[in-house]
Amino acid sequence: MKKAAWNMVIAALVLAPVAGPARGADLDAEILQQAGITPVEYGSGWYLRGDIGWNHAVDGNLTFYSDARYDYDNQKFGEGVSYSLGVGHIFNDWFRADVTLDYSGNNEWSGSTTGTGCGVGFDADCYSVDSATYDRYSLHANAYLNLANWYGISPYVGAGVGLSHVTWNDYASVATCAVDPTETCPYGVHSGSSATEYFSGPTTSYPSADSTVLSYSLMAGVDYRIDERWKLDFGYKWTHLHGGKVVAANVNGPGAPQGDSLVDRLAIHEFRVGLRYEIW
Repeated sequence: MKKAAWNMVIAALVLAPVAGPARGADLDAEILQQAGITPVEYGSGWYLRGDIGWNHAVDGNLTFYSDARYDYDNQKFGEGVSYSLGVGHIFNDWFRADVTLDYSGNNEWSGSTTGTGCGVGFDADCYSVDSATYDRYSLHANAYLNLANWYGISPYVGAGVGLSHVTWNDYASVATCAVDPTETCPYGVHSGSSATEYFSGPTTSYPSADSTVLSYSLMAGVDYRIDERWKLDFGYKWTHLHGGKVVAANVNGPGAPQGDSLVDRLAIHEFRVGLRYEIW
């Protein structure tokens, strides 16, 4: 009997240091719950994300430098697809942040210069019809604010800032002339009809040029909780890139062209859909 009593005392002494903190932790959790605060375990709240986007509108302005700087008319940026991967952390029900790497490749651009004289001895209007493609990588740190939560649906807004690396490829300039009746052009002879006729001259190609520039973005969207780990995200993203080099000076020899051809900005609007996987 005495031995059993001693065993109970020893067990109580052994378990006391464990039971005390455990009970304390339970009390802490109860206090936090009553205060409306959800405790987050160490290491929880991290997530992975993947997105695919459609660049439905891109705005920008290129200027070309040959012997002087020329503006383009009728510039057009084509639509494209973007891909994004990221890792982030959920701090609470209202705030999260992540780091993302976006890629968009083989985006098309085209433009033409204003018609000018074709040179000595010719009176037709000459201009160039140019085209190129560009690739973009953007590394951004982003923060998001959830606005509400209705049955697993959460609208949000966000903003990001970082750097973008843009490479311009396949830049080609085609000399062209528009010839009215009786006018002359170095690239062709008017047939004598009453219509304006167009003739293409030589094509000048330029090597790739790249720049790393400051960029930032604004986001808005809605995410939907599929289950305790997965969320589906529908969003809209606007990204602004500051400038960049399109054709470098002297790439085709001294003075060809005499200066850098530049894009002063790229403003990219895109719809996105993605998945987030929460690691608990």
